[in-house]
This record gives sequence, C-alpha cells and structure tokens, in this order.
Amino acid sequence: MSLSSLSSLSSLIIINLENNQFPGEIPGDLGGLFQLQTLRLGFNSFAGKLSNNFLS
Repeated sequence: MSLSSLSSLSSLIIINLENNQFPGEIPGDLGGLFQLQTLRLGFNSFAGKLSNNFLS
C-alpha cells in the first residue's frame, strides 16, 4: 500500500507511520482526510514542503 492510497480511506481518524524510513514528500492528498485527528510521521526520511492541503 502506498502513502497516497491512504487518502481513499476517508474515515481514518489516526494514522501512525512512525519508524518506517519512508522517503520523499508527504503526499498532499492526505490533507483531504477531513476526519483525521492524529498523523504521526516521526523517524522517516521525508523531505520537501507540506502541501497547502495540510494547512486548511
């Protein structure tokens, strides 16, 4: 399962992806998970800017 595919799970409330060494950018479509209350991404290898979807 890719990180982007999580965006189709619209009822997610908590996502914990810590300690997975995911590379690259955080997919902007995760910002469309409007029920999401907790997103834990520590200890990965993400780089780049957050999409504006996360700021709304």
